[in-house]
Parts: sequence; C-alpha cells; structure tokens
Amino acid sequence: MAEWYETLSKMDLKIKSNFGATSGCRNAAVGGGRGGIEGKAMKIKSIETFATRDVGFVRVTVEDGSQGWGQVSPYHADISSLVLHRQVAPYALGADAFAIDALADTVVEREHKFPGSYLRRAIGGVDTALWDLRGKIEGKSVCELLGGTPRPLRVYASSMKRDISAAAEAERL
Repeated sequence: MAEWYETLSKMDLKIKSNFGATSGCRNAAVGGGRGGIEGKAMKIKSIETFATRDVGFVRVTVEDGSQGWGQVSPYHADISSLVLHRQVAPYALGADAFAIDALADTVVEREHKFPGSYLRRAIGGVDTALWDLRGKIEGKSVCELLGGTPRPLRVYASSMKRDISAAAEAERL
C-alpha cells in the first residue's frame, strides 16, 4: 500500500477538499433519501484527487475515517479533477455518503448551467468512490450491492492512446 500511495503522491495534480474548510459548502439539502442505508448516515469529511492528464483517482473519507476509492474518466483527468473540487465537492462535503443517487441528482440539478461530460466525469469519480466505500463497510462487492452475483469475468484495459501498438500497450501495462 505504501508503494501505491507513493506513486499517487508524485502525480501532477493533488487537490483536497475538506468539510467546513471551504466557504462554498452548499450541501444542506443533500442527505438521507434515495440510495441511503436504512438507519445509517455517515458524512463525507474529505475528497482528494490524484491526477495526471491521463488518469485521475478519487479518495473519499467519511467521518469515521473509512475510505473509498474511485476514478474520474481518463480523458483529461486533470480537468475533471478540478471540476470535481469546484462543482461537486461543495455539495458532497458533509452529505450522507450512503445517499449516492441523491447526491448525484443534486449536483446535476444545482449545476445545470454547466452541463456536459466534465461534470459527469467528476460526479463519476465521487460516485465510484462512494460505491467502493459502501462495499467495504457492508463487506460486499459493488456487484452484490447492485443486486448481482459476483463471478469471474473477462476484462479489457486500454489507455485509449492512438500512437501505441496493442503489443506495446500490453507490455506497458
């Protein structure tokens, strides 16, 4: 784990948003509601991003110290990370971490003047981190949380680069 964190620490762009540390916290209406866990509420304490132009990771920490990891879309991930802190974090900080759908709906509704892919990519980073967090807390895979049955499956990976052969990409990964 230390090796992984060391790699993240060296990324081009690192930003952290903390609950109460920004004057722009606008999350009063977010919490509970659709998507929450019955009888549980846990507030989002901080959101961190670790990004380069090509990849961006999101770490969400809640009030008890539990953490979930997510990823913003890999295309211009550094821009998506900035959008996350500027336009998603103000609604997410202090919100119920288990009301995932309600949070996403709130951000889209309140940021209606900034529609498009960058906002959705930023929301996706927080969304995936919150699902990871919920899975860890409940001891289930995200597949199980969504009603599925975990099983082996084939995977695919690509950097989406056009200037590299498939063989060179496989070697790089």
